[in-house]
Amino acid sequence: MVAETIPGPGVVNVPLNAALEIRFSEPVKPGPSGEAVFISPFEGANAVVKWKGSRLRIQFRKPLTPNRTYVVTLGSSIRDTRNNRMDSSFTLAFSTGPALDRGEIKGRVFASGDAGMDVWAYRMDAARDGGTEPDPAVLTPDYIVQAAADGAFRFRHVAPARYRLFAVRDRAGDRLYQPGEDEIGVASRDVEPDSDGALRADSCFFRPARREQGVPALQAVTAPDRNHLSVRFDRWLTAAAPIPENGVVIAASADSSDRLAVRNAYLNRENPRELFVVTADQEEKKPYWFFLRTDWTAIHPDTSCWKAPFNGSGRPDTTRPKLMKSSPAFREHAFNPLAPVRLTFDEAMDTVRFSSGFSLSDTSGRPVEGLFRWVDPAEALFAPSAAFAGPADYELRLTGPGAGDVCGNALADTLIPFRTSTVDTLSEIAGTVRLSRPGPAGVFIVTAVQAAAPDVRYTVRATGDGVFRIRECLPGPYLLDGFLDRDGNGAWSAGAPFPFEPSEPFVVYRDTVQVRSRWPNEGNDLVVP
Repeated sequence: MVAETIPGPGVVNVPLNAALEIRFSEPVKPGPSGEAVFISPFEGANAVVKWKGSRLRIQFRKPLTPNRTYVVTLGSSIRDTRNNRMDSSFTLAFSTGPALDRGEIKGRVFASGDAGMDVWAYRMDAARDGGTEPDPAVLTPDYIVQAAADGAFRFRHVAPARYRLFAVRDRAGDRLYQPGEDEIGVASRDVEPDSDGALRADSCFFRPARREQGVPALQAVTAPDRNHLSVRFDRWLTAAAPIPENGVVIAASADSSDRLAVRNAYLNRENPRELFVVTADQEEKKPYWFFLRTDWTAIHPDTSCWKAPFNGSGRPDTTRPKLMKSSPAFREHAFNPLAPVRLTFDEAMDTVRFSSGFSLSDTSGRPVEGLFRWVDPAEALFAPSAAFAGPADYELRLTGPGAGDVCGNALADTLIPFRTSTVDTLSEIAGTVRLSRPGPAGVFIVTAVQAAAPDVRYTVRATGDGVFRIRECLPGPYLLDGFLDRDGNGAWSAGAPFPFEPSEPFVVYRDTVQVRSRWPNEGNDLVVP
């Protein structure tokens, strides 16, 4: 633990040439300084950190800034010689002026493995780079704080100003965002002082993700067999709309009308840098040109069409398709009797013949009638004509050759027994969702995910006055969140760090929602910051 600091906590009028010293109660074995010591406003190379026994000394190559509050935070990664970590982080605030700044910014980072996430704050009223907005890839932040293990963070003693915040997993420890390497979360708005001039920002939420700058570029087109193409890009593709029917063209040359028929095209769910295309029979080693329209993607490149040459394959496809995921799962014991059946495969299936290899019946052998809808050639939804009985036992069977891929390879015979819950056990979750302050227009979307079974999820749109009601959901504990769908695409938009595009405002409900059978859980009010 920290035993003493020079200067002491809260000391004002500290000389501009002062050095800092922190004394621990016992000798310490620190990790890298970039992971253990945080100085805000950020001093970068101006700060020289030296460790010796039970003392930490920080010297500055250039004088400190007059009339500024500084905050030094020691991360909990500091360990003693017996390898015991500090119980918690430590903060020392002092000022080179007559008073300490009192600004505060609080929030939380929602990410897998929250430990190691930093939150960076850039002061927007400072002149920088000719007045341009801060780019975290080239500009170090003014303030830095490390999020706790649960994602919570808190800036203290911040000067009143307008700030732009990012949550970053700074893998290199250089206080610069590395596109494609670091995850980054973009705020839904800048933080500003209240009307009375005080900075008291709360509920600043982030959902970091790894992203890459620029637009996707086509890298290669290969033919693993005579009926398939693998189209690879240098980064993820995001679909803003379905690939149009004429979105893919394959021709014998760059300007030829001699074309190879395209059966379908869809993104690889496991790797969105890859597009799968199913074709008519190619000719062995014949040169072809591949063309793909770009207008269905979320990020448009400079060209309206990607194109690349490839050589055809004469090799037949002899690999069986695989069932990657099913809902209901094998031996699921409480399947929602009002839910559709969802089947996900590793490749395009024969959507015309598939129903002949699909059977669903109760244990007496009575078939369940219904209709198929294909989300894409590798994912099918089956909606029963009438709700499943419940509680009741059912068997889902997939048998060849009907349940096969587009090349006639049959799926291995598959049996999925499951049991439905009774409709009487279903319940509902209701409440309201609204913005904490006047903001952009849009429709609120609310999602409930069962805490113990993340595949059980329900999503609804709130009414115009913000009321939402999730009907006919299974009992159990649920995690609830919502966001404002500003662009109307039905999915949460993460924004962009530079050029800056704010993320869509979102909120995560503070409590777990306990849903009991036949007992609606109401009054769940979400306030989106």
